[in-house]
Amino acid sequence: PCMQNGKHAIARNLLDGIGFGTTEFHVLRPTERVIADWVHFFIRQPQLLEDATSHFSGAVGQQRLPEEYLRNLELPVPQIIEQQRISVILNKQMSFLDKIRASVGDRAKLATALATSYLQSIFPLGFGEAVSIPPHWRRKTLGEIGDVVSGVTVGRQLREPTSRRVPYLRVANVKDGYLDLSEIKQIDVTDTEFARWQLRNGDILLTEGGDLDKLGRGTFWSEQVPDCIHQNHIFRVRFKSSEVYPPFAAAQLGSPYGKRYFLRHAKKTTGIASINQKVLRGFPLI
Repeated sequence: PCMQNGKHAIARNLLDGIGFGTTEFHVLRPTERVIADWVHFFIRQPQLLEDATSHFSGAVGQQRLPEEYLRNLELPVPQIIEQQRISVILNKQMSFLDKIRASVGDRAKLATALATSYLQSIFPLGFGEAVSIPPHWRRKTLGEIGDVVSGVTVGRQLREPTSRRVPYLRVANVKDGYLDLSEIKQIDVTDTEFARWQLRNGDILLTEGGDLDKLGRGTFWSEQVPDCIHQNHIFRVRFKSSEVYPPFAAAQLGSPYGKRYFLRHAKKTTGIASINQKVLRGFPLI
């Protein structure tokens, strides 16, 4: 029934006052033949968004959707009353999903708060000697007991030919206390680079910063992806001996004790903070 009146090019026949020509937005203003909700739900379809992404043009980091793509996009056009009926149903379903997302978000916040309380009971807030620790525990800097390095620079200039293509971790893969490995990208490297940056079981991975929530976040590596390396915005800590248990170190670095250390020593600009290798090497690991 939706298709009984055929399809029409979205911009040429159905929209009025289109704000093409801006650098950041395409403004679509429906005529009396379509309602805004109908156009809105149509362009939100996952398969359409995926197709639109494949038509992006421009340099990496500045890609945009060409106006010609929207001008030629075909939209099914049922009668207005049918558009309204379907839009009402979709709005109700989307509202229900929003409530579910909010509920899940609230539960996640509670889980995070609980984890924080556990970590704080073991690693009390404070810095350096201000933290009271049991007599049989020791305190050493990460630089004393581990090697700290950054990873491969994407888009670097190579002095020798690459020899292999390997997976690498980006900042998007390293979360607070876990790894998101749903999308792993690959990069060409030389044998020397691969030997230097190949991740090993027990390595600690930490992001250098960006938004405040990305400052020093990370976890430990368990060789989930074979022959994997890491990019330069991620620090890798590799302990020199077996005296440190990586999951314990990762929990401490991600605890309120660790986060306060990073926030205190980070280089900050408006809304953005970062740490360097010197700061990470000086972390007082209990």
